[in-house]
Amino acid sequence: MFYGEQTYNLDDKGRMLIPKEYREELGEVVVLMRGVDGQINVYPKPFFDQIRQRVAQFGENESFRLTRRTINAAMDCEVDRQGRILIPSQLREYAGLSDHVLVNGNGDHIEIWHRDEYEQSFGRLKDQFKKKPEDFAKISEAGVPL
Repeated sequence: MFYGEQTYNLDDKGRMLIPKEYREELGEVVVLMRGVDGQINVYPKPFFDQIRQRVAQFGENESFRLTRRTINAAMDCEVDRQGRILIPSQLREYAGLSDHVLVNGNGDHIEIWHRDEYEQSFGRLKDQFKKKPEDFAKISEAGVPL
């Protein structure tokens, strides 16, 4: 399980060091995929292959077409000997990445964000959360400190 957040640098070629604590669980080949909030999602290859198989069984409504299109645009990426990945230019452009990125764990995958976009996305989530007191009550009941 991936958790935590840290800031990392992209070099001039678009390479980023994968946090050491994530490397073993991610494996030698990862899958990079566009996230719906403007981030890049990074999955262990075996986990991503399971996702792709499940999605292939869905019907043809709008949500599943969007999901399928997102998954079909995903890219395999090898982790080099130094523990780095090369983020392709089209994904760097999609996420608006420059020299500093925020990397956070999100359970079954990690996410790579432009720091400002991450803060804006987090702010939107907080605002939505405040409008749903029933969700806050459920989270409090689960013992999650907020």
